[in-house]
Amino acid sequence: MTVIGGAAEGTGAGPRSGSRPRPIDDIQVGSLLDALPDPLVVLQVETDDAGSAVDLIITEANEAACAFTGRRLDEMVGVALSSLRATHGSAGNLALLLRVAESGEPLVLDDFPFRRSAEPLSVIRLDVRANPWRDGVVLTWRDVTRRFDAIDKLRGNEERLRLAMDRAPIGLAVLGLDGSIVEVNSEVCRLLGRDHVWLSSRSITEVLAPGEVEQFRRICQSLISGRTQSEEIQQRFVTENGETMCLFHSVALVRDADGRPLSYVAQFSPRSSVTVQVSDDGDLAGDRDMRTTVLVVSHLMGPLPALAFTTLLRVRSDLAVLPPAGRADLAERLERARPDVLVLMVAPGQSGSEELSGLLELIDRVLPEAGVVVVSPNHQRLIQRELSERFGSAAFVSVSSIRDDEALARTVQAVADGVDLDRVPSTEGFAELSDRELEVLQLMAEGLDNGAIADAMFVTVKSVESHVSSIFRKLGLNDATGTSKRMKAVLEYLSTQ
Repeated sequence: MTVIGGAAEGTGAGPRSGSRPRPIDDIQVGSLLDALPDPLVVLQVETDDAGSAVDLIITEANEAACAFTGRRLDEMVGVALSSLRATHGSAGNLALLLRVAESGEPLVLDDFPFRRSAEPLSVIRLDVRANPWRDGVVLTWRDVTRRFDAIDKLRGNEERLRLAMDRAPIGLAVLGLDGSIVEVNSEVCRLLGRDHVWLSSRSITEVLAPGEVEQFRRICQSLISGRTQSEEIQQRFVTENGETMCLFHSVALVRDADGRPLSYVAQFSPRSSVTVQVSDDGDLAGDRDMRTTVLVVSHLMGPLPALAFTTLLRVRSDLAVLPPAGRADLAERLERARPDVLVLMVAPGQSGSEELSGLLELIDRVLPEAGVVVVSPNHQRLIQRELSERFGSAAFVSVSSIRDDEALARTVQAVADGVDLDRVPSTEGFAELSDRELEVLQLMAEGLDNGAIADAMFVTVKSVESHVSSIFRKLGLNDATGTSKRMKAVLEYLSTQ
């Protein structure tokens, strides 16, 4: 066997990262390499007797590479990559790097899966860069597992929101600040008689009837200025066959963490479930009937979940559900609309927070007679205690206990009737889950789909699907409606953590 190339020769020697003697003219190069924050190794091609490249030998490594591998420099130099296959993966990685040395073409791999050990869940993600150098390869990499996980979870969250939006019984759309239609669900397509591709290439002004565009623009200006948080009006729309139909059109503005406008969220319905409407100047229009008036507060979990819960509550004809309110206009909305029940969505970790306490103080001060329902992914006894101290009629509802579309509406009506409820998430069924099923459920809670779970557990997708079905059955979710069974299972799991 022959190694092409080799370390430069010199006369001096000096220690570095493992006390291997080094030629004097390599000391400066070694110091430069050690200053790099990312791991780096120099690989030389090893050939067989016929002159074919068969392996790569580590001839140089910096301190970051030593720290990553947990080896001293003298333990790394001279190691063949083929000897690392059993621990760190297949021969495919070696083949990729040999191709770099043979072709002279650099290699760029982002989010590359790398197994650190033989353990099933030891896979991390690396950004890998390999460049030809002399008769070998310079290889460097960076651990981007956290970035990959964050993006993967975000992808999963977006997919779940997209599914929830598409399956909603009411028309939902995301609009750009210029009125362009960014996304619509199937119900909007059905109502307007237009297909998804056509709508996604148009502006909302192109489907509004003549004379309606200016009113829509006034609504947008009111939302942008902050005078109102959401608006619901009746407008005429043009269908595919040219006919005009009236739809109740509710629009809310989504802002980023710094308060900058991002987009509009709109919902469409052939009939309004709101008995008290907000006029252009922010005053209430219309007369209240005998139905229970409900106001969803979006401040503690954002406008999109608030819109989802608003839609969920509108399945009940005995509830008059107002457009969601934010913290900025809550006091004014409470004084004007005088809702019977407020629904607060509280994210995990907000129990006992100043934000939540301030919100409850505001409600207690402006509208002490109102009932309050707090919805949260997990059971928070600090919230329960504060609710019982402040309000005569209140309920705490774990998201996992909402087993069907009307469960939350029934709780809201019970609070309006003066019943004080305490909904504790059930942990029955979790004791029946096997260790493997709990592992699958944990990965589901991290946002992984079945394919990604199969990769992480080194099993087939069919095996994961079998575990997921068993989880649904043991948790009693086979007959779940509304929110997907997968999301309900994850929420119940999070409620026990």
